[in-house]
Amino acid sequence: MEKKINKRKIEIIELLRFLAMTEVFLIHYTQDYIHSGTNLPLPIVSGKLGVAFFFMITAYLLIKTSKSVPKGFLRKKAIQLLPKYEIVTFFVFVIVQIKPSLLHSIDASPLNFLLSVFLIPYQTEGIAYVCPILPIAWTLVIQASVFIIFRILMQFFKNSRITGLVMVVVTAGLYITGCIFGTSNLFTFAYCRFYMLYFCAGFIVALLEPYVTKALPEFFRKQHIVHLTICIVLLIGFLALSCIYNETIIFFLINAIIFSACIYLCSALTMPRFITLSGRISYSFYFIHYLVCKVFTRLIFQTDNYILFYVLLIACFASSFLIAWMYDNVVNKIVCLLTSKKKCQ
Repeated sequence: MEKKINKRKIEIIELLRFLAMTEVFLIHYTQDYIHSGTNLPLPIVSGKLGVAFFFMITAYLLIKTSKSVPKGFLRKKAIQLLPKYEIVTFFVFVIVQIKPSLLHSIDASPLNFLLSVFLIPYQTEGIAYVCPILPIAWTLVIQASVFIIFRILMQFFKNSRITGLVMVVVTAGLYITGCIFGTSNLFTFAYCRFYMLYFCAGFIVALLEPYVTKALPEFFRKQHIVHLTICIVLLIGFLALSCIYNETIIFFLINAIIFSACIYLCSALTMPRFITLSGRISYSFYFIHYLVCKVFTRLIFQTDNYILFYVLLIACFASSFLIAWMYDNVVNKIVCLLTSKKKCQ
């Protein structure tokens, strides 16, 4: 029974990943329209809400999937995350050398490329702190720091729940450090921003889950199948919230409550296959869609025609999804081959 419940919890997380990745896609697709002053036929989403949920998911899963003895923890994380990121980073570096106009705001010098490969934040003259040359991968820089801190603490405490409690203090402390000293220097800009609160929320949700779920009525423990139509309605609501989202404590509490409600009350939900697939490739999609969006809006064309705008938007999303799915499968197989794993997921 426990195994089934864990699987269902992952499925609600896949829905959250689908919502988050779609929201992030929309902001990157519409960026060039916004900068050119085009009157868009849809509200402008922020992109920050999706990242907030990705961070809460990361912290939650750190507690739920970590063993008491963290053997090979960082190695496993590196194998899961870095190959997909490093390959796309290399593509970005090559593209900037061949056609700088496609990614005109990126300073992909050899030095910045190396810093990006090793997830080291840096400052580019005339531009805000950049990390790294694939701009959206700044999230991985933050996640990597959280993984490292978590691994170090696990070495001392040998228990994921105790480590989680300490991580609540650490992540909250990093945010407070940013509030006190500001984010005008490289360290605080990269590691002490508002987003640290979302890691803190994810850890808290994971730590409280065993106590909350025991007190829930039997209804929330029974399996329920979610129709794709409901997922689309939830997506519309998620995007609506994104349009008014601000980095304030009020919105942080709203998002934390939504996330905890999804985890505590929806653990028995079974998602449509498209949603679970979207969640599984969301990491690859997150990196790939950025380049696909730039191709669509800079190499193909922008349009003031509302119908054509939506056609291109759907085509771009579908292309990003398909490329991300193929990319995810290919890289996974390569990694499995190089690491001598008998079975590739």
